[in-house]
Amino acid sequence: MTRFQGTLRTQNQLLVGQPPRPIGQEKERQPTYHSIRHDVQSGAIIESIYNSQQQLLTSHQRAPGYRFDQYFDPPTGARKRSYESITLTDGNSRHTDVVYCAANKRCETVTTTAPDGGLIALTERQLIGSMITFQGQTDYHRDGTPAVTLNQHHDVETGNLAHAEQIHWLREGHRAMTEHLFFDRGGRTTRYIKVLYYAGAGPFSEQTQDFDPQTDRMVRQELVAYNQAGLRAWIDVLYYHPDGSLAAHTSSLFDAAGSPVSTRCSGAAGGPALLCA
Repeated sequence: MTRFQGTLRTQNQLLVGQPPRPIGQEKERQPTYHSIRHDVQSGAIIESIYNSQQQLLTSHQRAPGYRFDQYFDPPTGARKRSYESITLTDGNSRHTDVVYCAANKRCETVTTTAPDGGLIALTERQLIGSMITFQGQTDYHRDGTPAVTLNQHHDVETGNLAHAEQIHWLREGHRAMTEHLFFDRGGRTTRYIKVLYYAGAGPFSEQTQDFDPQTDRMVRQELVAYNQAGLRAWIDVLYYHPDGSLAAHTSSLFDAAGSPVSTRCSGAAGGPALLCA
């Protein structure tokens, strides 16, 4: 059962262990009222803090291995932010920080930590209502360096996945490999990109595959090799007929400055002549 405490606390008195501000620098005191109750079912202690107009400011819930804080906009009663911390059965902890924005939007950050405080995983989400528009998660090695990142972008109208990106990291924090998948509004794959990197440097090779979303067949494949200066060294492109057979093949070489040196083109039987023109 909710009950108001008999004491009235001021903004200064809430700063436990801190001396009051010097005269002339002290802001106008804002009285707050505290309501404390015990939830028998969960065993949690719930404290609600109100302003002098008895408008809810914050709510704090405490239980063994659990914490939940909420912050409100007093005039409207709308939540502005929430924070939840829970100890999992494996001994790890999960911390969820949510910021509520206008137009029913919110941003979530979920951090999973080991008992010693080491970072295990970090997840970020952007939502409109219950629909996720973006989610990114990075898993970490025991030494705290990133291992794998997965980012997913969704169409804000359909909710379907529009772009997925997966990054594999080296121990030094540099990228080892990046993969991209792109989808049309119906959820069909339109493009796949795979990039390999020099150790601690720029891209080594980039592979791009384009698909016909109606048939799911590959229509074009491109492979680009880069030198250590990040300039193109070689490009190989394959074109395909709707039935999947090879239509044409082009290869181009570049010098150290990235300027084209030679191009070779071959067309399969029945291939489009313009591709090798």
